[in-house]
Amino acid sequence: AASGRAPRERAGALPAVRTSFVVDEVSNIIKEAIETAIGGNAYQHSRVNQWTTSVVEQTLSQLTKLGKPFKYIGKLKFLFSGKASIVKFNEE
Repeated sequence: AASGRAPRERAGALPAVRTSFVVDEVSNIIKEAIETAIGGNAYQHSRVNQWTTSVVEQTLSQLTKLGKPFKYIGKLKFLFSGKASIVKFNEE
């Protein structure tokens, strides 16, 4: 018979974590990291490694703060042509 009490939690059980994957949330984190690292800078070959490191570190830092039990895999590609600079981060 139901007693009306809430079910007991297992000893040592982790608290419930919202585990839904929100694509827009992750995409915004990546876009902000790219904007912060590169902004409107023109292509400078000597800065590509610095930009890549900055984008990856900032993105991982923000994803970690979400506290989600996910592993993230991505690919960062810098495309610069003429006056426009495009940075793509493919979420895979």
